[in-house]
Order: sequence, then structure tokens, then C-alpha cells
Amino acid sequence: MLGYFQRSEDLAKRSIQQPSDYIKLKGRLRREFIRVYHHNRENDYAVESNHFLVRLLDILSVDTDLPIFEYDRKVRDRLDRLTRAFDISTPTRAGKVTDQRLIYPEDYEQIPVYFEQSIDLLEIEKYYHRLQPVYIFRHSRNDLSWVDLASDEDRVQSGICVIGIDPRALAIQYKLWLDEYKRADYTHLPTKRQFVHTLPLTNALISHFDKAMFNRMYALFQGTRVFESQNPWPTFVRDYTKRVDDYLFDRIRYILDRPMGFDRMLESIGFVFHDDLYKLSRISKIALTRQNRWCYLIGLLPTIRFLLHFEYESSGTRNHRLNNDIRRSLREIEQDGSLLTYLPSETYFSVEQEIEKIKSFLQA
Repeated sequence: MLGYFQRSEDLAKRSIQQPSDYIKLKGRLRREFIRVYHHNRENDYAVESNHFLVRLLDILSVDTDLPIFEYDRKVRDRLDRLTRAFDISTPTRAGKVTDQRLIYPEDYEQIPVYFEQSIDLLEIEKYYHRLQPVYIFRHSRNDLSWVDLASDEDRVQSGICVIGIDPRALAIQYKLWLDEYKRADYTHLPTKRQFVHTLPLTNALISHFDKAMFNRMYALFQGTRVFESQNPWPTFVRDYTKRVDDYLFDRIRYILDRPMGFDRMLESIGFVFHDDLYKLSRISKIALTRQNRWCYLIGLLPTIRFLLHFEYESSGTRNHRLNNDIRRSLREIEQDGSLLTYLPSETYFSVEQEIEKIKSFLQA
């Protein structure tokens, strides 16, 4: 099943009926993100000196004055040591679950996993500020707040988070960000603490927000609690929660009223920064082994449960091949013992409950 979400090609484009004001709503929400983005770039916000991403850059310790290709080579040489130091799961080594702060506040169960994004070193200066060294594969929040991921104040919600970490992208983004200040001949260069707040954490809002929108849709479908948005920034940010809810209810009706396969279901739901649920759920082309497969599976469990639940409720097309793939993936993960080995007991029982719910839909 993980291979289904690793395909490099997009889903076949179909004529998906979207509400007339969806594009307008998407544009308005992107403008709110840009407002937060520029607010962060224009102010001297900084994370704590012991922040996970600051310590990661400290350990990398590569001279940022090096030419980009030499710098990149040295960063690559340090990746294995780096992922070991921070217990980040890779294809060759399983990391650890922690309830200490990584990206979210303490008490969230956070699973860091190594991932890679495509970087063209010849063109990277043109788009380095758009890199996402932190990608949220899963979190539990369903409010549509532009949260301050550097803050410890929000502990209203908790749960499992799967956090993709691309140390190479982080290092390259940091170097090119510093280069920009050096070319401007600044007397005092900004710190790593300021960089982490300004770019990696702000850009992480892209995946965080769309995942929150997905979580909200499933909560609305199930009739469970949804949370109100809050604005943690000292600048005006519009709240479009009501309009987003109207859109999500429209998508719920659209899927339930039309028997469809998983591909079409994934395409039917648009987000602010990702065209559809497939692109939001896609995982990078990285080797999947016993050491990291469990992280990605846990990250995808909400999406898998969502698809099966809608399939069950709509009495629509049964996705026999993909259902069999899901059964096979669950059987493999149980047989290799990775969940029991790598998860703390409380997290393990929570994940097992999710898996049992998925099995109940498969057996229906």
C-alpha cells in the first residue's frame, strides 16, 4: 500500500466537479499564509537555542562560505551521523518516538523520519526559500489556525505526529539564506535561531495546514469535535473556517453520492497548497525497510482509514486490489514486529486501535 503513495506520476486527471468558489477560497487562504510568511521575515523572531532544528544545524557544522556543490557534498557526508544523533528513522536505522519537543509542544507523540525532496543545485538559488525541510505527514489538530510552531503555549490538542525531516534541504536553505544577507553587506548576520523560525517552521505550516484541513473533514464526517481557529500572531489574519467547513461538507456529499474508486476519491478533495489528497499523502521515493516503513505507515493510517470509511458508507465501488494491498501491508507490519519493537506501549496500543478499525472496514 505504501508503494501506491510513492508513485512519481500524478493520478490520471479526471473532470472533478468542485464548488464554484473553491478557487477563490484557496487564493484567499494562500494570501493569509503569505501575510504570516512576510510577518515572520520582517520581524526578528527566534526559537530557543536548544530547538531541535538549531541543534541539528550545530552538529552539521559545515562552513557556509563553501561553494554550493562542495557544501552539499560535506552535508551529505554527515547525514548518517546526524540522523543517528537525533534518532531519526532512516532506511538503515530505526529512530525513536518522543514526547519531547521536536516541532510540536511536549506531550505530542512525535515520530521523526528521514525523507528527501528533489533539489536542483544549479537552480536552487531561485527557489530555496520555498524548500520544506520539515514536512508534516501526520498530526492530530483540526483547527485552521496559522499556528506558531515555535510556541509551547498550545496544548489543547495532542496525539501522534509523524514529521519528515530533510537535513540536506535544511542545510542548503540555511546557507543560501545567509548568502542573501552577506550579499546585502549586513554588519551582523542573523542567527540560526532566527533562520529556523523564519523559514523552516513557517514553511512547515504548508503541510500542517492542509493536514489540519484533512483532519477537520474527517471529524466533520464522523460528527466529532472540531476546534476553533486562533491567531497567535500580532498581525491581522482572517478566519475562513466557516467557508472551509462549507467546502468540506460539499466534498463529503460529493463522495457519498457518487460511487468511486480510491483514485477519484483522493482527487475529489482539494486543499490550499496541495491539489488533492493524493499529493498531500504522497511520500518521497525512498527505500522502505523494516527500519522506516512503520513511520510512513503510521503517517498514512488516517488517510487509509478515511478512504475505507467513505467506501463503506457510500456502498460504492469496492477497491479490491487496493484493499488487498492494505491487508498485505498490515500483515507485513504485524509479522515483522516493528510496531511492537519501536513504539512505546501507549503509542503502540493507540496505533493498534487504529489498525483494528481499518480491519473492521476491510471485513465489512
